Amino acid sequence: MNRETILVVDDAPQITELLAQHFLPQLGYETLVAYDGKTALEIVRRQRPDLMLLDLQLPDITGLDVLRQLASEDLSISTIFVTAYGSERVAVEALRLGVQDYLTKPVDLDLLKVVIAHALTQNRLRRERARLTARLNQQVTQLTVLSKVGRSVTSILKLDEVLRRIVEAGVYLTKAEEGLLALLDKGSDQLYLRATKNLNQDEIETLHLKISDPLLGSVVRTGRPLCMSLASGGQPIKLSTGFLMQSLLLVPLRSKGQILGVLLVGNRVSDQDFSKTDETLLASLADYAAVAIENARLYTETGQQLEELEMLVEAGQMVLSTLALNERLMHILKGIVARMGIQAGFILLLDEQTDELVFEAVVGPKANKVGGLRLSSGRGVAGQVARQGESLLIPDVRQLSEFDRSIDELIGLVVRSLICVPLQVQGQVIGVIEVLNKESGHFDRADLRLLEMMARFASLAIENARLYEAERTRRRIANTLQEMSQIIGSTLQLDQVLRLILEELEKVLDFHAAVLLLVDEARDELYIREWKGHPEDVEELHLPLSGEQGIATYVARTGQPLHVPDKAEDERYVDSDLSGGAVLAAPLKVKGKVIGVLSAESEMPNAYDADDLDLLAAFANHAAIAIDNARLYDEATRRAAEATAYARELESLHQQERQLRESLSRLRSTFLNAIGHELTTPITVMIQSLETLVDPRHGTLNEGQKEIVETLHQQTAHLQHMIGGLVSFAGFAAKQDDLNFRPTSLDVVLDDALQLVLFKAQRREVQLEDRRPDNLPVLAVDEKRLSEALVNLLDNAIRVSPSNTSVILSGAVHSNKVEISVQDFGPGIPEEEKIHIWDGLIQINRSLQRGLEGLGLGLAMTRYIVEMHGGTVSLESVQGRGSTFTIALPRKRKVTGMLPPLLEE
Repeated sequence: MNRETILVVDDAPQITELLAQHFLPQLGYETLVAYDGKTALEIVRRQRPDLMLLDLQLPDITGLDVLRQLASEDLSISTIFVTAYGSERVAVEALRLGVQDYLTKPVDLDLLKVVIAHALTQNRLRRERARLTARLNQQVTQLTVLSKVGRSVTSILKLDEVLRRIVEAGVYLTKAEEGLLALLDKGSDQLYLRATKNLNQDEIETLHLKISDPLLGSVVRTGRPLCMSLASGGQPIKLSTGFLMQSLLLVPLRSKGQILGVLLVGNRVSDQDFSKTDETLLASLADYAAVAIENARLYTETGQQLEELEMLVEAGQMVLSTLALNERLMHILKGIVARMGIQAGFILLLDEQTDELVFEAVVGPKANKVGGLRLSSGRGVAGQVARQGESLLIPDVRQLSEFDRSIDELIGLVVRSLICVPLQVQGQVIGVIEVLNKESGHFDRADLRLLEMMARFASLAIENARLYEAERTRRRIANTLQEMSQIIGSTLQLDQVLRLILEELEKVLDFHAAVLLLVDEARDELYIREWKGHPEDVEELHLPLSGEQGIATYVARTGQPLHVPDKAEDERYVDSDLSGGAVLAAPLKVKGKVIGVLSAESEMPNAYDADDLDLLAAFANHAAIAIDNARLYDEATRRAAEATAYARELESLHQQERQLRESLSRLRSTFLNAIGHELTTPITVMIQSLETLVDPRHGTLNEGQKEIVETLHQQTAHLQHMIGGLVSFAGFAAKQDDLNFRPTSLDVVLDDALQLVLFKAQRREVQLEDRRPDNLPVLAVDEKRLSEALVNLLDNAIRVSPSNTSVILSGAVHSNKVEISVQDFGPGIPEEEKIHIWDGLIQINRSLQRGLEGLGLGLAMTRYIVEMHGGTVSLESVQGRGSTFTIALPRKRKVTGMLPPLLEE
């Protein structure tokens, strides 16, 4: 038995020591001590002692103040008032504040013992009486509640209301902290949460009830109640992931021998156990609940069948309705939401051009924000149903781990369960209907069947509306455009075409002003070319295409038609008149290029709709063709005259050019052949004569004579080499297309060229560096001619290089070409002479001016050999640092035929 606790409140240490440490412990009481009033108040609040011995005079506040504060806080404690300064007024006030007895100091300890015993006895009697009264009241209340609940739930036919009241009554009768009711789905063999008490939304979403759970499964399989509590030091009872209980009580819901579900109450914080009485009460409640659930189910099924018939009749009427498509969709969706009792619903139609689902009709918390949004096909539940063409029922999305929770924020709703069914016409999916969160619980197969029936009627209604609108629009536009095309096509004069366009537009579209703007590409602006309804000075308006203002400018930049319901609210509108009114604008496009803008205005806001914009856009397309035809006609007329004059002049120039080419070609061949053949014989005689002079058989020469003969021999040999070059050059000029292309490794060509110039490089003390890459490919080339071109580059590089320097042969392989470079570190080529290095004839003249060192034909021959291979030769040179010549050959050779004659500029 717990020892009773007495709080001693006195500022005299000798009194508190006597009472708290000696007198009261000897009587078997626990003691607490306070030396001031505020400490006493804190002890009473925290520890609730059974009795308080309270002194009147305390250091901070009086004993009466302590009693008043406890009364204000509704804290009741038996008190014996002890004071050395008592008075009748103090005694009356103390008794009024609930003091059980009043003693004056010095206190007789025997009397104090009797007074304390009497006060504590009165406390125990009061507690026992209160306990018995509470227990009796509880039993009466339980029976009353059970009776009322029984009558109530058996009379209620709405299942959700029945389940909610059952759970609330179960928690109330057993004094549990929480409760829940789950019904068994025979189809999926799963338990679905249908009603809760004192569980927040996050806990409901994370609570997974599985029939495989040992506790729930035991109740469902055996049909017997289960009561469990946490043993001393034991582990909490695990009902679900993260859902741990200190104690719980489960009873089955049974009807006609079949288990309908489970009713559960439990404590997660309190360690209070459930009694047999609690089990009996909860079992009785479960019996009432089973009857009520069966009645509600029958009522719900009957009501659903009636609603289904009403919905089908209404859907049939909608199929035959002449409402616009968006009105039909919203009417259908609102009917589904109202009849099925759901929190949100969507009708999404498939945009075949973008392969996206568009929210065309929305009912739910964020309908205004969701409407018009697009969802990529295949994304989410709606995308999956549209892609597969099969309905999807998800009674509890928590069972679907891959469910995309991002939709919750989008629609402003936490999705618990959903159904999504396809809208199909002739086997083709045109959209989906998706409904979320049935207010009466989870969706079932009956809901799926109903929604599928509605989807069939909705598909017919959508298709009929589309066909009707399309046919109606097609006929109106076709008739209008046919008439317009005939009228506008009757002339090719641009001014007349522009005037007729606005006149014909006025016949089919109501406007108070219209303008036709054309693009001025030179000034990058729009200018008004024709107008109707505007003042004369509107012609002076020019709109820069790069500017931000102007509806017409926006349409010209984007190339898309634009509908402005009220121009006064659109900052892009440019006009001195700021009054309201609707505006339509459409681009004039020819072959995808915007050539202008056609715009119409009304004085009334919202005067136009989407059909009017379609009409203007179609009108603009025809108008653009007519304008382009008129422009082409004017341009063709002008150019025909210019072309006739130009053709005559060009023919005369071509004739002169041909004559000059033929004359130059004959002169070139004659000149080069003459020089080559006429000089060959004398040079040969000179060389033989010099060789005879140095022959010892004909006499001996002194050193001076030998040096003169050697110099003449070298110069004559050099002259013979140049004459041979002239002959070769003339021969190549006469047979430029006579090349022998064969698949050849470029390594072979480079090896040949290096071998031919090696002796010259060694003689001039120039180092040849071979830096070619390892992956040179095989190309279709003339091996001999290409090697000759490289020899020319290498020979020139060696010739201009100082002793003890290098000539570098390198290369690079690209995806479409191969590059071969020859680099020297000679004097470089002046900028003003770079343009002439490829012209052999000019180089001949310059070579003769500077002596017989070379005729300069090597670079010209290299250029033409490379170009005959479909390649190019380029030069990079810095005076004083050297030059780099690069041959670029295509990986796939493209030879166009004969090149221009050699030596021509």
